Amino acid sequence: MRISSSRICFAILAALLAVSSTCDALFDLYIPRAVMQQVIKTFNDAKVYYVYNGTVNRYALKFKIQIPAHIDRLHFSWINRSKQKLFYNIGFSVGNQLAMDQPQLNISSTGFLPNSVSGFEVSLPCTGAVQSEVTLALHINVTSLDTNRATSLSILRSKVCPIQSSSSLSASAASAAAAAAAAAAGSPDRQDHQSRRGADIAGERTSDSSDGGSAVHEIAGLSGRAFALLLTCSGLSLA
Repeated sequence: MRISSSRICFAILAALLAVSSTCDALFDLYIPRAVMQQVIKTFNDAKVYYVYNGTVNRYALKFKIQIPAHIDRLHFSWINRSKQKLFYNIGFSVGNQLAMDQPQLNISSTGFLPNSVSGFEVSLPCTGAVQSEVTLALHINVTSLDTNRATSLSILRSKVCPIQSSSSLSASAASAAAAAAAAAAGSPDRQDHQSRRGADIAGERTSDSSDGGSAVHEIAGLSGRAFALLLTCSGLSLA
């Protein structure tokens, strides 16, 4: 049987499209349930996904979550689900730099996404010089080096930074200096503690395929109007 050239071209095109669709930035980025429960005491639902398998949850990105005064760190988990290397870069924008210094990561601001579930932290250093409700944005860009396709995210938060007395500021400065010295030392014990802490934050370690059904259920349960209603009832606001 003769096959027309148009059918052959169509088959080749379909194959190329199929290949290109598997080369997107396939990754997960989410907040573990335990972390969300620290921010919202009444939160009893599943993980909050910002990205699942390369699909961005636009509803979640619309909300600016308010961080309680006693919390000074943000926690996220992520994993590269593709077979290609995914390059990331992370930056910040801060609304009031008199009240908050530039946020700091406990990982490099640029690098490659891990191939197993891993957690990272963002510290929110209030200066104590003035009292202000600070709006900040975490900007994450993830690019597939094979296709040069990029996924860009801006995750919004707000935090009240209280004013501190001069003695409190001195104590905070001394504590920050001690932490910087410990970071520079890079002792094995500290590195091991960071590794264990990152694993704890990441939550349950799942394979790329075995938890697919439950993960889809989680993101579906927190998308659309249901997600908007959940966060609105928790006192959160749209950006």
